[in-house]
Amino acid sequence: MLKKGVMLLFFILSISTFSMVTHAASSSEYVNQSFYGYKEPSFTSAKTNGGAEYGAQNVGVVEKRDN
Repeated sequence: MLKKGVMLLFFILSISTFSMVTHAASSSEYVNQSFYGYKEPSFTSAKTNGGAEYGAQNVGVVEKRDN
C-alpha cells in the first residue's frame, strides 16, 4: 500500500512539473537596433554570426524580465 502511495505521489509531481515546463510563453518582438548574438549565456561566450552584428529584426523572446 505504501509503495502504491509513493508511486502515485511521484506520478502527480512529475505531471505537474512537466506541465509547467511545456507551457512556456514565447513571443516575438522587434529590435530596432543592431545587436550581437552569443552562443551561450555567459560572460566568456563567443559571438555568433562570425562576430558580425545582426541588423534590426524580429526576435523570438523565450523569457522576458523587467530588469
